[in-house]
Amino acid sequence: MGNPYACAIDWDSVGWTKTNIDSAIYVWNPDENQFASYVNGIGTFNGSRFIASGQSFWVHAFDAPALTATESVKTDAAALLLNAQFASEATPVIKLNLQLNNLKDEIVVRFKNGATAQMDRGMDALKMKSTSPQVPFMYSELNGEKYSINSLP
Repeated sequence: MGNPYACAIDWDSVGWTKTNIDSAIYVWNPDENQFASYVNGIGTFNGSRFIASGQSFWVHAFDAPALTATESVKTDAAALLLNAQFASEATPVIKLNLQLNNLKDEIVVRFKNGATAQMDRGMDALKMKSTSPQVPFMYSELNGEKYSINSLP
């Protein structure tokens, strides 16, 4: 997908209609040579709810997906400064970083009310592997799924 607007858009805005699409988004971070992920108030590699103008982003879809947005998803640049990496509630979080030479990978495991030991489409982000084979690769695995953000009860 791509942000077609001349301003940032807010993935957490109520202006989206997400049919058969997980709540996580993924943005390529060229500085880290990795995908940044974001879901439900938390991200890896500075993943955020805000998608810059012209920025491409990935989503995980299933069945017959559809994604539509209204003008209310637009946000101004000042909103980018308000981006908090962690949810406002007190959520225990474990953030793991793996570094090999100057290349790294990052995952998050958090313990959140309402999370389950299954894929929670509104709280988990699947792991997307870097396109570079030199970049280290780690993930949290549960029931055969690999996660960059794994929310557990």
